[in-house]
Amino acid sequence: MNIRELILKDMPNNLNDLEKARYVYLKLGDIVDFSTKYNNTSLDEMGLMYTSNIDVTNIKNNQVNC
Repeated sequence: MNIRELILKDMPNNLNDLEKARYVYLKLGDIVDFSTKYNNTSLDEMGLMYTSNIDVTNIKNNQVNC
């Protein structure tokens, strides 16, 4: 799933910067779900999750942690 394209494809052209940020925030909230995995795992696994890079053009699932 290319989350960047999903969010930006329907964004109106006449938004100011604040409206664009709000639009992205709301659309992202519609697409992804909160995951508690980060809080419920070992310190080693937590470290790997924290330092891993996220490819926004190829997201494999919709679970995220803020």
